[in-house]
Amino acid sequence: MTTLDAFQNAVDDTKRYASSLGIGGWLKLAAIILLVSLAPSIASRVSRIAALAGVSGDPLGAASAAVLLAVAAVGFLLIQYVTAVADLVIVESLCTNRLPVRRYARHNLRRGAELFGFRLALLVVAALLVTIPMIATGTITPSDLDTFGPTTGLLIAAGVLAAAAVYLVVGTLTTSFVVPIMQRAGTGPLAGWRRFWVASTGGRLAVAGYLLGSWLIAGVATAFRFVVSAFVTAVLGGVAVLALSAAEGTAALEVAVGGVFLLGYLLFVYVVAVVLNAPIKSYLWYVALELLGMFDADLDFVGVGGDGGAANGDGHDGSKITDNTDDHTQRSDETVGSESDDSAADSGRTDGEIDSAGLPRANGVREWEVAEGTNRTK
Repeated sequence: MTTLDAFQNAVDDTKRYASSLGIGGWLKLAAIILLVSLAPSIASRVSRIAALAGVSGDPLGAASAAVLLAVAAVGFLLIQYVTAVADLVIVESLCTNRLPVRRYARHNLRRGAELFGFRLALLVVAALLVTIPMIATGTITPSDLDTFGPTTGLLIAAGVLAAAAVYLVVGTLTTSFVVPIMQRAGTGPLAGWRRFWVASTGGRLAVAGYLLGSWLIAGVATAFRFVVSAFVTAVLGGVAVLALSAAEGTAALEVAVGGVFLLGYLLFVYVVAVVLNAPIKSYLWYVALELLGMFDADLDFVGVGGDGGAANGDGHDGSKITDNTDDHTQRSDETVGSESDDSAADSGRTDGEIDSAGLPRANGVREWEVAEGTNRTK
């Protein structure tokens, strides 16, 4: 199987996933994606408001700025943690074709904290790549930025480019490849990175192709979303202005018009998440999962190898996918077993056998997975 095959197979994977979730499940997925996409912009706006209040010169404004900055900082950290858990939840859903949000969230609270810590460390590294050249050249205050020479400018620009490249490349690879390994194999981010790095030794070009392809798709989607959003915002804004003009002098009507405009915009954003964000995010993750299965049969979480195995390039079977446990990858052509095997497994489990998520397990499979039936048809 080639990288192009992974992109092609991911289309069918996404269709099967959407069909399995149904309308209700897809709406839940879109709501999760909308939450984690809107939250950072809200925190950013709070930070800008705090900065404006801080430079106003008003002591009360400065105090308000400190409070707003503290709220923004706490909110940013909370948002990053929620985003990490949400990513793990979505990956688990992609590999099981189900989306019980609360249960999957409980499964991934600890690993979400580990992923949050890794991403925070990555952000610190990127910030250091920018600040170290500035400190080394003595370019610290805004007035220094107005007077630096060409050499200083090149050093600062190199630091900014290096920070952007490191954050973008490492962040994309972590989200696309390492997060699935963390969730399905029950590892931490560093162990997940080591496993991904070893598994992809012979597939560096495929990884590079994924990076370019995913950035291109995301860029086109972002541009399209921006154009449509600008058009819809202009239309809604024009209607709101006309309505406010008609309701001038009536406070209740003005508030009502503003509320309708806000609700209309939020509804539009949610519709965009349903028809654009959710499919693209699912599709790109499926491409990464296809490539993982191509790199290493033990990382085949979506049945890439079928009966023959992904390593031999025998094609994409896709007929069966198992609900893998956190620390045991179950191959796609395995079944949980007959009823007698299940009862034997349950009786053979010791009381102390607990998986990495703190859930009791029976013969390597969580008890709730046995009860529900872990195998599913794509």
